[in-house]
Amino acid sequence: WISRKPGFIGFTPYRNRDRHYQQFLQRFNEARVLSGLEQLENLPDFASEHVVDALLALTMGLSAVSPENRRNGTEIMKKIIGLEFNGVSGPVSFTPEGDRKDAVYSIFNFYEDDW
Repeated sequence: WISRKPGFIGFTPYRNRDRHYQQFLQRFNEARVLSGLEQLENLPDFASEHVVDALLALTMGLSAVSPENRRNGTEIMKKIIGLEFNGVSGPVSFTPEGDRKDAVYSIFNFYEDDW
């Protein structure tokens, strides 16, 4: 479906701003200051919250298996699928297939240079 009106409708990952996001942003900015970089008001707009949560899930999954099984993708995925935690992007859990469960998105409508 394509609208006859100029503009577009799309979606983007929901930008969570709870205490987990704020704590991560604070630590991120502290590291930036130590590196001589300016602080950011928000994380960059390329779904960075979801990248952080994906890395957290992978780290937790790897930590949950014994060192000798850390090359066994099936075992790691079993651990990741069983995870539930409050991530930077919001609550994180997975379906039995390994997809993000209950993912939340923001829908936007851009029309003639206005939202």
